[in-house]
Amino acid sequence: MYPCTHPAGEWQVELSSRWNSAVRTAGGISLFLLISACAPLTQPEDPMQYLPVMTIPTLRHPPDNEPTPERLALGKLLFNSTLLSEGNDVSCASCHLENFAFADTTPVSRGTLGRVGTSNSPSIVYAAFEPGLLRAATVPTLEMHVLVPLQEENEFHMNILDVVDRFNANPDVQAMSLAAYDRPFDPWVLTRAISVFVRSLPAFSSKFDAAYQQKNFSEFSMAERRGIKLFYGSAGCVQCHSDALFTNHLVFSGPPSAAHRNRIQARTDIKVPSLRNVAVSPPYFHDGTAATLHAVLQQYKNGERYYVPTPKPLSDADIRDIEAFLTTLTDL
Repeated sequence: MYPCTHPAGEWQVELSSRWNSAVRTAGGISLFLLISACAPLTQPEDPMQYLPVMTIPTLRHPPDNEPTPERLALGKLLFNSTLLSEGNDVSCASCHLENFAFADTTPVSRGTLGRVGTSNSPSIVYAAFEPGLLRAATVPTLEMHVLVPLQEENEFHMNILDVVDRFNANPDVQAMSLAAYDRPFDPWVLTRAISVFVRSLPAFSSKFDAAYQQKNFSEFSMAERRGIKLFYGSAGCVQCHSDALFTNHLVFSGPPSAAHRNRIQARTDIKVPSLRNVAVSPPYFHDGTAATLHAVLQQYKNGERYYVPTPKPLSDADIRDIEAFLTTLTDL
């Protein structure tokens, strides 16, 4: 035991002083917490104030090609079959990869017998909603579009009648055709079955769609919110990527990019692409010259792409924010 060095009176005074100090401190903390709880917090801006009214387009099936389980099964089989190509070596799925939003991962797609194509194969998830297909939007329906890669030398390079003969050698395909369309397998069935499969690809299921439909962006990060503000504001992206598919469906016929304007056959008849699933479908541009989404935005920042003038120069932080927003357009 250590002896007490303070007389009783001094000890009581010191204890009382310490107690009063503690009470004052506790009271101050309580008052601070009360004021903090009552003070209005700075709320992040609501992205809804920047967004236009968007109408999700209705998926319309031709009267003679409504989806059924039998038709979808046949369409999926054909989509993945290499019998479509001259060398029996590539299929629709060779250039439209499911794990990459049904787009290609090579800068320029390769067709049958190793032939090099003319452009990068884009995502086809939203092809059913497009008023015009191909890069120049010259084909009006999916059923007609199926004929294009079949005949192209750098794609399948086949006569459709020869393709039909190949499939008719398989009794299972014959049976599936009768079950799906109540007719023998022929060119009509081939084009309809592949088309109905493409129309079945899941769409409008992204993080952005959920937030927009509920008018609640609370799950969006600050970077994603800033990206929305830039996209629909000072960055000018909305000038071309404006509707629910994030395109205006127009064919751009202006000057080629600065990086390619010296090419003799620079492409200028290119449809404005949809930006849905853009974060998971590299590479970018019709010739696949940008390997990443960040590289695309950098090209616009540096003036290498001048299809649409940017109202305000983009900073590196702006680019990161726009990229963050674009990732929310990926279907889940």
